[in-house]
Amino acid sequence: MSTDTVICDFCSSNKVITAFHAKDVELIPGVLGSLGEWAACLVCRDLILAEDWNALLERSVDTFKSDMPMPVEFIREALSDLHKKFREARLEGRTEVG
Repeated sequence: MSTDTVICDFCSSNKVITAFHAKDVELIPGVLGSLGEWAACLVCRDLILAEDWNALLERSVDTFKSDMPMPVEFIREALSDLHKKFREARLEGRTEVG
C-alpha cells in the first residue's frame, strides 16, 4: 500500500500508518465498496486496537459533518453502519505502513 494518495478510511487524515486486513465489503452493490485493507491514521488505529468504537464513530462524525451538508444524525447513522461492516470484515493482522 502506497501512502502517497491514501487517506484514513475513518477520519480522512492523510497521515496513514496502518492497513487493517479485511475481507472485501460491498457498501452499495456494484457501485461502492472496500477491497481488502482499511487504512488508518495513528489516532484511529489506536481507537480500533482499543475497540473504542464510540470514540472512533465520534471522530469520524466530527470529520465528516463539516464536509457534508447533511443532518449530523444521518451522517452518524451512515458511519455507524460503515464501521459495523468494517468490524464484520476485519481479519487477523495489520500492516504498519507509516
